[in-house]
Amino acid sequence: MNGGIDIIEITFTVPGTHKVIENLKKIFGKEELILGAGTVLDPETARVAILSGAEYIVSPAFNLETAKLCNIYQIPCMPGCTTLKRLLQLWKPGQI
Repeated sequence: MNGGIDIIEITFTVPGTHKVIENLKKIFGKEELILGAGTVLDPETARVAILSGAEYIVSPAFNLETAKLCNIYQIPCMPGCTTLKRLLQLWKPGQI
């Protein structure tokens, strides 16, 4: 893009987030823009985001089912972890 920004995260606090993601995917190609979804709180929202075109998922908290869903779709998932226990859950082999 002209301004040098090629990564955007649209948060699910924005009304109609999935439509915003869909429209941006129509305007910009994969080489032009990496598009992600933020404030994803559950696997249902993650799935909507992924099917709309999100290439990564950001969440303020760890949700195991969301992480598993992202793994199925091979989409990077970046949850916020506030405790060591939650962080270690991500590293446990076979967990996701």
